[in-house]
Amino acid sequence: MDTSFTEHAGIVEAILAEDGEQAASKLRAHVVVQGQRFADLVASLPMLGG
Repeated sequence: MDTSFTEHAGIVEAILAEDGEQAASKLRAHVVVQGQRFADLVASLPMLGG
């Protein structure tokens, strides 16, 4: 969660600085990483269930 909040803060900072390219870049990176983490979680669910 800390990493996610830090990534969100970076996105907001870029938006507030009116740096659309940086905001878009940070947002894309965040979505890719979080998407992979979610895929890893889903893949691990059968192992958690027994």
